[in-house]
Amino acid sequence: MGAAVLVFRDDGDSPHCDIALANGDRVRLALDAGGLVVTRLGGAGEAPQLLFSGRPSVVAKICAGLVGPKARTEDSPLRILASAVVHIDSAASVHAAFHEAAASLS
Repeated sequence: MGAAVLVFRDDGDSPHCDIALANGDRVRLALDAGGLVVTRLGGAGEAPQLLFSGRPSVVAKICAGLVGPKARTEDSPLRILASAVVHIDSAASVHAAFHEAAASLS
């Protein structure tokens, strides 16, 4: 089974999306003025688990890296990030990917 976008709200002050990954993990990407928060959504009775938190400047650089050499794109940051996350198999791999991306920026 592949990944599925369950919720995608790219309007208002708090764009967010929920994605069911290939292994069944569910993650939420949430953007606001403070940056990006990625959480693993818990099942019944489980608390969400923080996978990644990044300031806007870090998120902008991650998005730029994902877009590639294009000078400009009409895609929103949430769309860029979600399109990358749907290709990741598990919440643990999402955690690793975002931390590796952020570490490569310093």
